[in-house]
Amino acid sequence: MTTAMRSNNQGLVYSGSYECEGHNVSFIILTGERVKIIEVNTAGGFTTSSDNITPLAEAIEYQDRLIQLGYDKVS
Repeated sequence: MTTAMRSNNQGLVYSGSYECEGHNVSFIILTGERVKIIEVNTAGGFTTSSDNITPLAEAIEYQDRLIQLGYDKVS
């Protein structure tokens, strides 16, 4: 089961995608304090992707960092 938002004492993480200059990062909130993060990079005509499941606290920190760096929420 996925939800749109999850919080703990360190902050909030939202499900959805963030994008900046060919780098797209999607957050999918899972059960059990876990978040799946999918990253897609497009540069020079090539596309690479990766995904991992990370603890909620790490996902909150990463999403906050992307927002601070100017990533736009696209979904």
